[in-house]
Amino acid sequence: MNVRDVMTVDLPSVASSDSVAEVARRLLNRHLPALPVIDQGKLTGIVLSNDLVARHARLHVPFYLGLLGASIPFQSRREDQEIRHALAVTAGDLMRKEFRHLGPDASVEDAADILVDDNVAAVLVVEDGNVLGMVTEEDMLRLLLVEEADESSATK
Repeated sequence: MNVRDVMTVDLPSVASSDSVAEVARRLLNRHLPALPVIDQGKLTGIVLSNDLVARHARLHVPFYLGLLGASIPFQSRREDQEIRHALAVTAGDLMRKEFRHLGPDASVEDAADILVDDNVAAVLVVEDGNVLGMVTEEDMLRLLLVEEADESSATK
């Protein structure tokens, strides 16, 4: 089965200049775990609801190593991301610019791999730079129920 068969379609989007509050409003209005960020008709990023939640998480202080009288900061990618989330004002501040997406003919197994491997709740479905939809964890759960029902009726 292909992702086009299970994806959520007719997605709202946000612009990178939209406020974090507007992003939250659109996520809540449609009960979505993510939104594409579209600027001038071009996909520029994705904002996950988890990125908004992270704004309220505790910040981890960077670790400093003293070496020959100098302090050398060891700041991980996680700490950089935490600081970015805490200071975010717009979707552009918060969005992920690097993310994996799929074409509409990709398998649902490919979508599941990205959801699990990247620890995200949604993966965008994109063709020729246009967002066609999004496969969410909820879409995958619906598919599971359909498959279970099909198997159950086949054994009767």
